[in-house]
Amino acid sequence: MPSFKLDGREIPFEPGESIIKAAARQGVEIPHYCWHPGLSAPANCRMCLVEIKPAEGQRPLMLDILEWDAQAGQYRSTRKPKLQPSCQMQAVEGQEVLSDTSKHVLQARQDVQERLLLNHPVDCPICDQAGECKLQDYWLEHQRTQKRMREEPVHKPKGVVFGDTIVYDAERCVMCTRCIRFMDEVAKDPVLEMRERGNLNEIMVAPGRKLEGNYTFMTEHVCPVGALTTKDFRFKARVWFLKTAKTVCQNCSTGCNAFLDYDPRNNTAYRHRPRENLQVNQYWMCDPGMLSYKKAHEGRIVEAQVKGKAVTFVQALEAAKGLLAGTVDAPGKLAVVLSAEYSLEDNYALQSLGRALGASTFLMVKRPDGESDDILRSADKNSNTNGVLELFQRAGQAAPQNL
Repeated sequence: MPSFKLDGREIPFEPGESIIKAAARQGVEIPHYCWHPGLSAPANCRMCLVEIKPAEGQRPLMLDILEWDAQAGQYRSTRKPKLQPSCQMQAVEGQEVLSDTSKHVLQARQDVQERLLLNHPVDCPICDQAGECKLQDYWLEHQRTQKRMREEPVHKPKGVVFGDTIVYDAERCVMCTRCIRFMDEVAKDPVLEMRERGNLNEIMVAPGRKLEGNYTFMTEHVCPVGALTTKDFRFKARVWFLKTAKTVCQNCSTGCNAFLDYDPRNNTAYRHRPRENLQVNQYWMCDPGMLSYKKAHEGRIVEAQVKGKAVTFVQALEAAKGLLAGTVDAPGKLAVVLSAEYSLEDNYALQSLGRALGASTFLMVKRPDGESDDILRSADKNSNTNGVLELFQRAGQAAPQNL
């Protein structure tokens, strides 16, 4: 595999791959706002600029600039390398790229950060993105300077309702256009657009439309700052109190890989987030899947029960033993019901118990089929239909009947 050097480190890459994507695959982050591995690269944030050394025999790309000479108290003419966006520049064999080791790159990042924060409201204490905001992270890493502008910042609309799920704050927006590109390129519904120019830019919904469909939550997910928030998660929890567990969405048979964020202090689940899996769901999840975390609380049985009354586990097992005792001499009376929503382990335990007791009938309960699309959603709204069928196939048993 060909490779290039990034700050002295060898980075292998696939032909046609951008510098930033190849670096990301190796766990090296080049700071960025507008770039996302699942979307096109507009190179409009300028945060991912890098210095690319010219190949042997080539002339370097240079810019004539004025640099402030503090000792002389005046500007002087000089030259510096022309920085290039790593999200659009393809990696080249033997190429040498400077990122964290170039003073010109570090200065450019600081300048970009300062520009973005000129009109940005300092409302981190009430912003839902606080704690996982790239603007916060990059300020700490690449700026750490106070705002020098003393004029009143530009004010824009706040709390704009884009639809049933998303709220927009134009003052927090850094115009990365990720949300626009997601709706255009993935959801195939170009309902979002950018209006005005310069520091008056803002994202708007197309006239006569609202942000709707089955993938609206992804606009908030791809937003690197707090400009887009979901009505479901707004003001519910602080992310630094949450812990994260890997999980798989159980809302349909696609099985999107996901993260579940929960508060260990009260064992409350607060949200799902997509977990990258290029073979299953890439970087995305649908809205019903994002909201399926609520099933962790709805009707959840957290203790052993007999006829609706709480009992100890020993009492519950004794009750089950008494109910099953009459089937030993008449195994034909016993039927076992499995579920297309249960895990393989649960269904295997039920199957094994039924076979041990000589059950003659195996049934499978499942939710009816629903809507599907060409992106992620499957018509089979059960997470493990195929798993149940394969259990019986491998055991040499007839497939269970649908209940």
